Amino acid sequence: MEKGLKPNESHSREAERGENKGVVFAKDAEGEKSKRKRYLTAKYDRKTRHKITEKIRVENFMFEGLRKLYHTDVDDYDCDIDLDEVRNITSDADKKTYLKEKLINCPATCDEVTQFIDNILKQLR
Repeated sequence: MEKGLKPNESHSREAERGENKGVVFAKDAEGEKSKRKRYLTAKYDRKTRHKITEKIRVENFMFEGLRKLYHTDVDDYDCDIDLDEVRNITSDADKKTYLKEKLINCPATCDEVTQFIDNILKQLR
């Protein structure tokens, strides 16, 4: 600091001289546009990402089917099916029983419910 100046005066004088002691980031350079787009948040390998994507696809399929069974456009049904729990059940008969118990209050016909359960089990294979 220079003699006889207050701390704020020193800072303003540095600014007048054009000194920039902060971090400066370069804007998009033309060379960077040609580079491949990279995702900094990717923390899973390809196989794990595929499994996650597949799980999300099956869950979306299930939610769409539940909306049809409950005749609604939003997810306001009283059915809570955990697909991980269904996957952990060993036999298909037990899986069907579990899903039928979850869909006991469904306003759809028995045939529609059975078709939905069969489709979910196909998706889980």
